[in-house]
Amino acid sequence: IAIFELTGAITGTNQIFETSSEEIAKANKLFNPKEKYGTRLIVIGKNMVFKKIEDALAGLKPGEEQKIALTCDEAFGKRAQNMVRVMPIREFRDRDVNPVPNSYVNIDNRLARIVSANSGRVVLDFNHPLAGSDVTYTVKLVKTVSSPKEKVETFSQHYGIQCDAQVENDTVKITARGLNNDITYHGRKKTLVDALFVFLDMKSVAFSEEYERPKSLEPEKPAKTEKAETEKPEKGKNGNRK
Repeated sequence: IAIFELTGAITGTNQIFETSSEEIAKANKLFNPKEKYGTRLIVIGKNMVFKKIEDALAGLKPGEEQKIALTCDEAFGKRAQNMVRVMPIREFRDRDVNPVPNSYVNIDNRLARIVSANSGRVVLDFNHPLAGSDVTYTVKLVKTVSSPKEKVETFSQHYGIQCDAQVENDTVKITARGLNNDITYHGRKKTLVDALFVFLDMKSVAFSEEYERPKSLEPEKPAKTEKAETEKPEKGKNGNRK
């Protein structure tokens, strides 16, 4: 596993379109509060990124940085005219969708940009937004992970699951921790299991889960009260109490 930082820009204009850095994202008005910033990870040889980026990361040492230039053919492809379609505007109205130019819509599970909407017709562009653009990526290798146990735990952390893992051959046992009130856990667990099968070639994945008793269920401790001091009666000269 390679853990790395990445920033992508259009070659020539240096317009940044992708970054793993929150600071760079904010500076270039790309910040998305729903996106996870920091580092990214890939499994070398699993085609999780463009081939040139994977090859560059495989040759770097932790802390080293490299720029990788990609032609449009090596990146998001050339623009294709047959990816531009025209649809009647009534189909959008039937779906209660207002076709606003330069916005994106999902049509048959495919993302399309609305080019124009007039005269009862909507022009849609199904090309990738960066199709036809040469791009340059700057990547910095942070660290590599090689042991099976570390790989599983690294993937778990990537999906926001803190755990201890035991790996034997192609079988992994995961103990997930800190799950109190985590309503998104089961969805992330399914994504993690799929990733372990696809990218780490595991044959079997078993989960156990640990939950801590919520503090809200603990009984309240009684408030401490100061004991009133009682005055001792004074003794008379003959030793008798007054």
